[in-house]
Amino acid sequence: RANPEGVSAALRGSADQAVATGEMLSAEALYDQAEVQTTSAVEHANRLLGWANLAIAHGGWDRTHNLINRAARTGAESDIIGANCSRRKADLALRSGDPISAISHSNRARMQFDALGFPAAAAQCLRLSGDAEAMQGANKNAFLMYRQATKEQVQCGDLPGFRITMRHVCALLESLGDTQ
Repeated sequence: RANPEGVSAALRGSADQAVATGEMLSAEALYDQAEVQTTSAVEHANRLLGWANLAIAHGGWDRTHNLINRAARTGAESDIIGANCSRRKADLALRSGDPISAISHSNRARMQFDALGFPAAAAQCLRLSGDAEAMQGANKNAFLMYRQATKEQVQCGDLPGFRITMRHVCALLESLGDTQ
């Protein structure tokens, strides 16, 4: 017989991938299916964070904020849920045009991920801080954040994260007129 938590986690993971690839309708259906299987508070909080990702993709800032706060309350006993909530708050702040809050939340998330032993997630927070620095025109700081992120991504073997960070570096260089 199937483990409901395992099924829920697999469905949520598939939904997260659907959000990442822009398949919003598929993501919604998969999150709905995961809800039926969810039994633990931590898995419920993870599902709420998935819904928050979907809300961010749709530009629903208020809904995203509410979902992140619900996830934080629901998964309060889990340090990784706290780190993920901080990361989502950083992403929300960046996308809603508040680079100062994005950097603050991203730094908090990075420290949490570092303490929990998730170097790839911590490096992703550095990249987000670089994006926030670039958003406010602090390009030197952005390049410093990107450099630190790529260094950590190489050290922990996060090739997909490294590639994403390099795309962000190239986009910033292009925006500055450096196309070589």
